[in-house]
Amino acid sequence: DNGDPSHSALLNFNCLWAAEYAHNSSLVYSTGRTMERYSELLKEAPLLTPEVLILSVGTEIRWGSSLEVDKEWVKEIEDGWDRDIVVEEALKFPHLQFQDAIHAGSSNLTSGLIFVSVK
Repeated sequence: DNGDPSHSALLNFNCLWAAEYAHNSSLVYSTGRTMERYSELLKEAPLLTPEVLILSVGTEIRWGSSLEVDKEWVKEIEDGWDRDIVVEEALKFPHLQFQDAIHAGSSNLTSGLIFVSVK
């Protein structure tokens, strides 16, 4: 959110992208947002559809205009993941706190647990 309700910079980018880059480049967005929060942003801002969408701080990848979930990536990040061990270890650090579940996606490595420093 840049405080510009007209989205003039974004619209300028969209025009530049279409004219100069779309024919030989891939548009990729990488965000800490969940898919739900990204969908909310789409209702507010004129974002182009990316070829690749990386969400939830890299723990979810989606492809193409349908934004299909990359199931191979899900398998890769879930392989050997033990949420209980992560929680047990994280609780040893009092300066960390659990972030609200609304900020975490279902494919998030922490299965809804993200830690934020609160010093």
